[in-house]
Amino acid sequence: MHSIRWVWGYMRNYQVKLFFGLSLVLVVSLLNMFNPYIAGKIIEKVIYGHQNDLLWPLLGLMIGVTITKTVIRYRYQLKFERISQNVIFTIREELYTRLHQLDFSTYDRTKVGDVMARMTGDLEAVSQRGNEMCQFIKVKGQN
Repeated sequence: MHSIRWVWGYMRNYQVKLFFGLSLVLVVSLLNMFNPYIAGKIIEKVIYGHQNDLLWPLLGLMIGVTITKTVIRYRYQLKFERISQNVIFTIREELYTRLHQLDFSTYDRTKVGDVMARMTGDLEAVSQRGNEMCQFIKVKGQN
């Protein structure tokens, strides 16, 4: 739980963008219900009701909804990726600043390669967890 709070401290700067991205996920989820409804109308009105003049408008509507979902999905994936990369960049900047503040005796005791490996590994773990969280949100938004 502590690590979630720690990461959330960095994500607070992006609350508005995160909320916007999550609202786009909600819009896509709502649009996912629209095409089956239209398909039902095609079956009801065109196939059973013999109103063949409704086929092309309803198909056009289905295509429009699909294109709209694709564009919105692309936007929120970009939004989440940008937030993730900005958070990682901020963490890297703070680590870099912290490394400059350390005493020279720290570098006498510790190999520079060990420091860099630790820093890279930790940041990669944070990045991977952030990407997993975004993937979870994306998958839930697509279903």
